[in-house]
Amino acid sequence: MKREMSESHENLNIDPKVPLHEKALELADSIDRFGDILLKQWNIEEWLRENPLANTLTSKDVADTLGRCFAWAESCVPHEEGVRFKKRINGFLDFVIKVEEQCQKRISTFTSEVGLSGQRLGGETVWKCTENQRIYLNLAVTHTSETLRVWANTMREKASETPPIPDGPLPGFRWGKNGEIIAEQLQPAVWKMLDHLWNVDCRVAAFDQLKQPIYDDSEHIADAGAFGSLRKKANAYFLKHEIPYKVSIKQASVILSPAD
Repeated sequence: MKREMSESHENLNIDPKVPLHEKALELADSIDRFGDILLKQWNIEEWLRENPLANTLTSKDVADTLGRCFAWAESCVPHEEGVRFKKRINGFLDFVIKVEEQCQKRISTFTSEVGLSGQRLGGETVWKCTENQRIYLNLAVTHTSETLRVWANTMREKASETPPIPDGPLPGFRWGKNGEIIAEQLQPAVWKMLDHLWNVDCRVAAFDQLKQPIYDDSEHIADAGAFGSLRKKANAYFLKHEIPYKVSIKQASVILSPAD
């Protein structure tokens, strides 16, 4: 069962100015570390004292790093390789969540039976992986961490060879920000509106001027309500990804401008 992402991981604070290859290497190191944790046998005393899966690999920062890696992989590695990595890393993250939930449930059940002061509390085993789990962990950890390190080297090389990614609308209904491509796509109609506004003088266009670029039909019926809906979706995307722009509507025109 999935749960909400926890708050930021101590060693994986996302900063869009940090090159992606550096974040990929940090994530690879974290995967290795959590693999070592799960290969150990833990008793309740050790588990409570060290809290080894606190701020796990399911944190928001890790999810952001993975999202950036997935977006990069879509255009930079063979499709099958990207799909295989995504399936393997998601399976590993699900495994981590299940282990954490199982251990917390076992601790809760055990302490309710014997009490926190019980003599048996400290030595009771809370986690010990089976042989099949050990084989799975070795395979999953090795594959995901090594793949990230290979990708990081390629990212570093490509970054030195290619011009920086510009801010603004990019092919594939995406948006560039701080030299990187945001993983989440814009809705096609929203992207078409923003792409047109981005490339016209003063970034202002009348409703009638937007019908052709958005709907491929200059006679398309679209009123203020339709453009208002596109405006709300664009601004929600900008807000979510901290993009310093806003879309507004005035006198039957749509305006793209810097956020206040």
